[in-house]
This record gives sequence, structure tokens and C-alpha cells, in this order.
Amino acid sequence: MMKKLSLVLLISLLLVGCQGEESAEETAAERLARGLTEGKRGRTLQDMRAITTALQSYMIDHNLYPACSSIEELSKFLTPHYLTRVPRLDAWGGELIYRSDGRSYQLLSLGPDRQKGTPDDLILRDVYLKHSP
Repeated sequence: MMKKLSLVLLISLLLVGCQGEESAEETAAERLARGLTEGKRGRTLQDMRAITTALQSYMIDHNLYPACSSIEELSKFLTPHYLTRVPRLDAWGGELIYRSDGRSYQLLSLGPDRQKGTPDDLILRDVYLKHSP
């Protein structure tokens, strides 16, 4: 019984000491929130890179990118030959945005704030320049 009480007291003292240090810097909750955001950012970028790899393969086969203006339209071009499933949502639940005129494309996630044109947007784009033989 005494060992359990000593252990509880030790843990309590450690927690109190940690709280004092965290107030001057980043709190545990802030670190956790930042870690979750970075994890979601990484997952979204991974999905977006899978789409861009499929787009590069499509371009090699067809000499152009799929010319369309939504991720839903794009999935019709890429499945099932280039991807078994085209990710449509980012990690924050927002729909990925795809735009292409056939020569270049832009793939966009609005990030956690869901606002276009802000620093947390994730954007992948490519330009294909056709070379004459």
C-alpha cells in the first residue's frame, strides 16, 4: 500500500513540474495538435503524390493529362488502369481539387482551414512541354 502511495505522489510531483515548464513553451496539448496536423498533412501529401504518379503514367500513354475540372471526373480517367481508387478527400475531410487543360494540371488541398490561398494549402502541379522531333 505504501509503494502505491509513493508512486502516485511521485507521478503527481512530476506532472506538476512538467506543467510549470510547459507554460513557458509549447503545452502538451499544442504539441499533440501540431503532431496531428502534421500527420494529416503527410497523409494528404501521400495521397496527392499517388495521384500525380498516376497522372504522369497517363500522360506518357496519352501524351496529355486528363482535361477535366474535378477529382470525380479525374477518377474516371485513372481507374482502374492507373489507380484502383482515386483518393477524393484530404485528411481534413475536404474534397481534393483538380484542374487541367491537358498540358498542365493543379492538384490542391485547402488544408485544415478550408480556405483557398492560405499558407496551409497543399498544391502539386506540373507542366508538360511537348518537344518536337
